[in-house]
Amino acid sequence: MKKFYRHSLFVLWLFFWSCTIHKKELDNPVDQDADYAAPPPSLVFYPKTQEKTMNDSVKVESFIVFKSDSTAPFSGVQVVINYDASVLELDTLKPGLFITDTSRANPLFVYNNDAPGNIELFAYFLDTVKLNIEGTGHLADIIFQPLTTGTAIIEYELENCQVIDHDNHVIEINGERTAEVVIQ
Repeated sequence: MKKFYRHSLFVLWLFFWSCTIHKKELDNPVDQDADYAAPPPSLVFYPKTQEKTMNDSVKVESFIVFKSDSTAPFSGVQVVINYDASVLELDTLKPGLFITDTSRANPLFVYNNDAPGNIELFAYFLDTVKLNIEGTGHLADIIFQPLTTGTAIIEYELENCQVIDHDNHVIEINGERTAEVVIQ
């Protein structure tokens, strides 16, 4: 009986010890339903939040999100991004995988960072066969270096952002998702 009691106690302990409730982290930049993001088409940053130290570089990815059943073909984007220049300094900006396309076409990709805390990004899809790309995808990688400890919000200046097709018609952007960076 003593053996049965110890065995039962062990099984009971194992049962309670193994029951852990995990918190779901839904941070998929292209899943607007799971993330409660702005209605598409929208511009989002990934990751939504991150913590870094002074020695780390901070990588934030920019995405364009359309609904799966209503993608609009586009050939260019003009994106204006604001960030806290007292906490972060722009290091590198490079085109994302989506804007370069699977055919490895090089986009016209330029940016302006003359005003601290403000980035103007211009990316145009250039290909010899296709005029547009369509879908949801990765526009750019933005890499910052920390200047001091603190919290910085990275956000789109939506009133100055545009998505255009090859005929220069503007595709309306409905919203954005910001990013938060905590430097410790």
